[in-house]
Amino acid sequence: MKAQGGSQAANRQLLRLLVAVVFLLGGSFAALAQAPVITSLSPGSTLAGGPALTLTVNGSGFGDVATGATVQWNGTPRATTFVSSTQLTASVLAADLQTSTVNVVWVTTPSGASNVVYFQVYPVISSLNPPSVLAGSPSFTLVLIGAGFGDSDVVQWNGSPLVTTWINTTQSTAVVPTALVATAGTAAVIVLNQPDQLVSAPATFTVNNPVPAISGLSPGSVAAGSADLTLTVNGSGFVAGSVVRWNGSDRATTFISPNQLQAVIPATDVGRSGTASVTVVNSPPGGGASAPASVTISVPRFSVTPSTLDFGEVLVGSSLSRILTISNLENTSLQVFASTTAGSPFTASPATITLPPSGSATLAISFDPPAARRYGAVASLLTSAGGETLVSLDGLGVASLLTYRYSLPAQSPVTLTPGDSVLFPATDIGETASALFEVQARGTSAIINTIASNSAVFTLSNLPSLPATLSANGSLTFMIGFRPTVAGTVSGLLSVNNQPFLLTGTGVLAPLTYRYAVSGQPPVGVSSGATIPLPSVGTGSTSSALFEIENPGTIPASINSISSSSTLFALTGLPSFPTTVPAGGNMTFTIQFQPVLPGRATASLVVGSQSFVLSGIGLVSGITLSGVQDMTPPAEQPRAAVSLSSPYAMPLTGQLLLTFTPTSDNPSDDPAVQFSSGGRAVDFTIPANDTRAQFGEAFDIGFSTGTVAGNIQISVALRNGLDTVTPNPDPSRTAVVERRAPTIANVSVSSRTASGFEIVVTGYATTRSLTRAGFQFAARPGSNVQGGAVNLNVESLFTTWYQEEESRAFGSQFRLRVPFTVQGDANAIGSVSVTLSNIIGTSTPYSVNF
Repeated sequence: MKAQGGSQAANRQLLRLLVAVVFLLGGSFAALAQAPVITSLSPGSTLAGGPALTLTVNGSGFGDVATGATVQWNGTPRATTFVSSTQLTASVLAADLQTSTVNVVWVTTPSGASNVVYFQVYPVISSLNPPSVLAGSPSFTLVLIGAGFGDSDVVQWNGSPLVTTWINTTQSTAVVPTALVATAGTAAVIVLNQPDQLVSAPATFTVNNPVPAISGLSPGSVAAGSADLTLTVNGSGFVAGSVVRWNGSDRATTFISPNQLQAVIPATDVGRSGTASVTVVNSPPGGGASAPASVTISVPRFSVTPSTLDFGEVLVGSSLSRILTISNLENTSLQVFASTTAGSPFTASPATITLPPSGSATLAISFDPPAARRYGAVASLLTSAGGETLVSLDGLGVASLLTYRYSLPAQSPVTLTPGDSVLFPATDIGETASALFEVQARGTSAIINTIASNSAVFTLSNLPSLPATLSANGSLTFMIGFRPTVAGTVSGLLSVNNQPFLLTGTGVLAPLTYRYAVSGQPPVGVSSGATIPLPSVGTGSTSSALFEIENPGTIPASINSISSSSTLFALTGLPSFPTTVPAGGNMTFTIQFQPVLPGRATASLVVGSQSFVLSGIGLVSGITLSGVQDMTPPAEQPRAAVSLSSPYAMPLTGQLLLTFTPTSDNPSDDPAVQFSSGGRAVDFTIPANDTRAQFGEAFDIGFSTGTVAGNIQISVALRNGLDTVTPNPDPSRTAVVERRAPTIANVSVSSRTASGFEIVVTGYATTRSLTRAGFQFAARPGSNVQGGAVNLNVESLFTTWYQEEESRAFGSQFRLRVPFTVQGDANAIGSVSVTLSNIIGTSTPYSVNF
């Protein structure tokens, strides 16, 4: 039942010894009778599996036409044509050339037998499966297709032997370890017939570098003018010789792992703002360049606070300074040049400021009004690498100076300058908060012409009669009242002699509660800042959630607005704003999620002053798994492909996953059921703007159906980054390997003696069970014996074999050896026809000649 070697080699050695004995016994007679002599054969060798050929035998002593010289092939005469006393031709049958071996040839005449010459039949490799793999692939089984393979052959990889399994004369397999395909290149694969040291012509196996792919760059942006930086490139398909290219030029690259490289980018590459193209290149064989990724070289970023400076009223002839804070938002030092509008009474000091990495510095702006009027200008802040920020400057030169301050109940006064804010505490809707506002003339008298509020929410009371005259160091006061009518922040403007002051307060609603509900699920309560997950849905389709606002309080609550920050999350059923939620009442609206691309999308939902996060995952629409038939024969290699009905503007990654469920009589997994790349999972990519999945360089992937009856299920898993975007349900397919009658791959006769022989049958039975082996013997033509049939019950034998752990590695394949003992003349048997049966039926007969 198990694979055994050496029988063919032993038979060939025995034949040579027997021939040698004949020559030794007959030598003296040949000398006396001028025995024939062979000097050469043409051709002297051939390749296994070829057609019949005419063999030319050159020599001497072949007599004449009447002599009847005969060419012997391994002791069996072949049809011989007399050409001359020095040349014969013989018909060598195609059946003589199916096995790789050294064949024995001699010539017999009435005068005796010639010397022996040898005719070599070399094994042939016609194809390899797979013909190539990617560098770094796991160990795999290499299938060799050809002719002349023997059960003791060894497959060699660049001269090193591999663990070899002989299947039949046209197929062998060899296990290729991971270490032999660790790096790209080519390997010479040969078949060595060990007993005869016959070697096939080499077949070339290619170990390809993968096509690299970039999934991310770190950093993805850098400020112009930065120092040398180390760029980390994340992705897949990286090898030790991968090179990172920056705008098409190679950069010093360090291999970290198959998923990460690092490259040194000199400062000269990031001296100017713009966009740099980054690619990764793998050298042949295979290899190639990745799709480009981009690094943004940005103008150096810095922030300036405040964005405007209002100096308010400054006495003519005096000076007032205010401070700008400049913060470096980059991790490299920046030089900033400061200036003010030429001819203005504003000056900046110092003119040049060096900001440390991620640090800050201050800049003083002075206002020195030469006359009593309003002055406006700008301060310009410019970096050495470009990028300018402008700060508006405003000030009023006055002959007399007014100062301002306000105070809240039980709090200390707060001094103000024009443009500052009067801040009111949070106040319940319908209630009032008050602040005392004071204006004082400093140094000289002053006239107050106007005091006004632009908002009905902020009311003024206890105002003096206007215009009002203030004596030197004199003052006036009035009250500002804040009475909110809606929830949220409310702003207004106070003007004193056309000097602006911002009025700010927050209206507080009666407590509201929020919840959402998705169809078929109970409502879920949420608070501000919480995430509302919308059901995943295919691109172009819509999922929804109902959002409810409830007012459990005893007074109505007003809401100014409800909005979504993204058109992917539309809001329907909204009322007109502002709207009121009555005491003890509620309001609802619908959130609709309609993705346009696969992957996660987020947005903000703002309800009054409350904010929530909207989240949803768009799934791929229109995916097809092709090449998987409902019913599939055993021992086949169909090819599966994945395609989209329409492309997306971003790349997708995914996996094909294969599972096998046996339905055989003696159930067992079949390790041969796997993808051609090895294993039962294979990765693929779908490039941006494409619809076809790429498995390395191919657009499909083969998988073996094995030899065991069962169900092969192939499912698809798709991802965009970390998000699973596989449609629900996924487009999985199941291929059924049928329960069939046994299949015979080969029958051979071996171990022949005068009293017996052995018949070796190889094949497979998808049911993993056999019940009967039938042998129909036919007599050799011209013999006086009749043929006969032998039927063997092999059910117990095969049940034991298929229940052994060792058999699981072969699926349902087997090798059956049946010895036969012959009483009488074994040479009278001409051929045998073999059939095998199981509970499904009987195999196709396989015949072989003795």
